[in-house]
Amino acid sequence: MKSVVIGIGSNHDAAKNMAEGVRRLREVVHVETISPVYESEAAEDATAPPYLNAAARIVTELPYDVLKAKLKSIEDALDRVRRDAEGKKSKLVTLDFDVLLYGDMWHEDLLRYAHAIVPAADVAPHHQHPVTGQSMQTLAFEIGSRGLLLREDIKL
Repeated sequence: MKSVVIGIGSNHDAAKNMAEGVRRLREVVHVETISPVYESEAAEDATAPPYLNAAARIVTELPYDVLKAKLKSIEDALDRVRRDAEGKKSKLVTLDFDVLLYGDMWHEDLLRYAHAIVPAADVAPHHQHPVTGQSMQTLAFEIGSRGLLLREDIKL
C-alpha cells in the first residue's frame, strides 16, 4: 500500500464540488485524513474567481496511472471543463485533483505554491523530500502561507 497525497481544488461552486469529489474519492480509495480548506487567489489568472484548496492523504494499491485515470473520471463526472470554446484554459474549475505525493514522486507545483504545500503539510507533515531530506512541514514553513485564508466554515 502506498501513502499518497491528493490536492483538491475548485473555484466554481467550490465547497459543494469539493465535498462531492471527496465523497466519490472515498468510493475508490481509503481516505486517511483531509486537511482544512484554504481560500486563495487563482495562481495563473487574476481574473478567475478565488479557489478553495485542500489535500487528502490516502492509501492505495493502485498504480499511479490508474489512480490518475480514476481521479480524472471523478473530475469529469462533476463536469470539469479544461478548455473553453476558444481553447483557452477554463477560468471556472468545478474540481481539480492533483497527485501531489506518490511515494518519492513530488508534483512540481508542490514546492511552488502555498495553496499546494500548506494543505499537503497538514496531512503529511513528516514526509521527507527525496533529495533535500527536509520534511513537508519545514518546506511549507519556508514557503509560507501568504495569500491563503483558512476557511474554518468549510469542512470536507
